[in-house]
Amino acid sequence: MFKKILVPLDGSKLAENALGPAEGLAEQFHADVILFHAINYATVYTDIEPTVGICTVCEVDDKQKAVVERYLSKVAGELNSRGIKTSWDTGIGERAATLIIDYARENDVSLIVMSTCGRSGSYPGIMGSVADRVSKGGTEAGILLICPKTAEKLCKGSA
Repeated sequence: MFKKILVPLDGSKLAENALGPAEGLAEQFHADVILFHAINYATVYTDIEPTVGICTVCEVDDKQKAVVERYLSKVAGELNSRGIKTSWDTGIGERAATLIIDYARENDVSLIVMSTCGRSGSYPGIMGSVADRVSKGGTEAGILLICPKTAEKLCKGSA
């Protein structure tokens, strides 16, 4: 059913909440896990070079990318050591959600497993803006995990 499971990670403990469920699904379906980090361009405002303008998009340098690659390599190594075939990749651009969606499409990803705590987006408190955009991005499928605090609030509200 699932052959490739994409797990977007941003280096936070919140994002890493998706690793356990992704690992379980990978075991159950004998699927490969791909860890993915979207590296965003930074916008810098400066008046140092007024002929260029005050707004400049900074390219991601090799040192920044190396930090992300070490992180992904470490997490992938942990999953591989437990028998989960895991690889990793990065994308560089302006919007994390677009990078995740494009990567999933271009690499025949069957399932996206990501964690969200709903700090922003169309459904505040339930789904964050990146998760919201990914869920609407037309990918094959997605599982959006709700953080424990949000799940607790939702359960209390429905009781």
